[in-house]
Amino acid sequence: MTTNPIPLFKKHVNGLSRIKGSSQWVGICPNCSNGSKPKKKFYVNETNGLWDCKRCGRKGNAISFAKDHGEDHRPFCDYAAKPRPIVPGAADHFNQVLLGRPDLWRKPWNRRILETLKVGWDRNEKTYTFPIFDSGGDLINFIRHKGWQQRGSKITLYPQNLLSAFDPRYIVLCEGLPDTISLLSNEIQCVTSTGGASGMPNDIAPLGMYERIYICFDNDPTGEQGAEKWINRLVSQFPYTKLRVCDLSEYLEEGGDVTDYLSIPGNNKDTFISEVLERARVGRPYSDVPDFVRQQMLNPAFGIQKPIDQMLYLQIVLRATRYRVLTAEINGMRVHMNPGEYITSVSRLAVILPKYTEKQILTSLSRLVKAGFIEQLDLRKKRGRIISLVGWGSEQQKGQSDSLEMGKLNFPFPPSIVTKRMPENGQANSEKMGSINRV
Repeated sequence: MTTNPIPLFKKHVNGLSRIKGSSQWVGICPNCSNGSKPKKKFYVNETNGLWDCKRCGRKGNAISFAKDHGEDHRPFCDYAAKPRPIVPGAADHFNQVLLGRPDLWRKPWNRRILETLKVGWDRNEKTYTFPIFDSGGDLINFIRHKGWQQRGSKITLYPQNLLSAFDPRYIVLCEGLPDTISLLSNEIQCVTSTGGASGMPNDIAPLGMYERIYICFDNDPTGEQGAEKWINRLVSQFPYTKLRVCDLSEYLEEGGDVTDYLSIPGNNKDTFISEVLERARVGRPYSDVPDFVRQQMLNPAFGIQKPIDQMLYLQIVLRATRYRVLTAEINGMRVHMNPGEYITSVSRLAVILPKYTEKQILTSLSRLVKAGFIEQLDLRKKRGRIISLVGWGSEQQKGQSDSLEMGKLNFPFPPSIVTKRMPENGQANSEKMGSINRV
């Protein structure tokens, strides 16, 4: 990109600063920065102008960002017009750079997986490189982590050239390319989409060979939304596959991922199986939510509640029906909200329902408790209250109604993966990939 996009983003993104040793910048998202202590979840790549927020899930490039904020987008159009071909042999070159720099490896990574999948490091753009091979071993794409890739490339599964060698009993679907390397380095079969949590390939047929699919996305709203999309797709395409959804929120702060989990001292393959996979809930679409609301509304006790009680209860349901733990700042205090819980205050509820006074809402909460719809508990120093939905609990969260016995699972790692020879991305692919004037 000829025009540096950082001045544009600095103008509209508070607290934007460079991540040490990287072309990535991070700041407070201008789209979802409401709150007493907003976190830095907005990432920008200086090289290509791509940005995304790990909190609200919005993403784009410098052109769209400029348009959204009333700035001139034309200086950034030069990048959009340029193709990004791949140099023959680039994968080997970048892979050798990374193998020679163990200090750049993520903590869970090991050498044999980096060599097998030819993961590399681009010294110019200070980012990881991931060659993407098809099922036959031909190079079809070349991705720089959080950066540009081969123009015109389609979203695919990764590493699809290894899927046929996996044990068909299970596979873990994770969110990102680095997470895939972390899991494989710990001898856990896994796959991801080159489109991230929300980008699904058109062809996911290779996943149909597995008896169980564990969805283990990042501990953030984007990961939760992506898991929901994948569940709907997998349920419709593979109705007999056993789906499980993993929850990392018990072990990680919001935004944490599989690599973060495996980087914690003492965590390894065994802890990932026992703490994450074996405790995963049954994968069901969020159709559970309207079903839950419908059941509650058909409850005779709900019909005799006052209008304020009904409206207040439905507002609480909308905010508490989820499958993962959330961390929030409530009146300066850091709190965790479990599935089925909503932490708030009477004053905040009065903002949601402006027709009613705080006193009316307080009385309404007491009636809902007495009727058995909710439970509530004051936080210490009365800085807020925890409201829990009665009936939305462990069954929805962990899938206790599922008859499958999880037990102690055996997760073999086929040795053929580490000995299989990867095809060289040299002259055989040069006609497809074109050339570029630097590596």
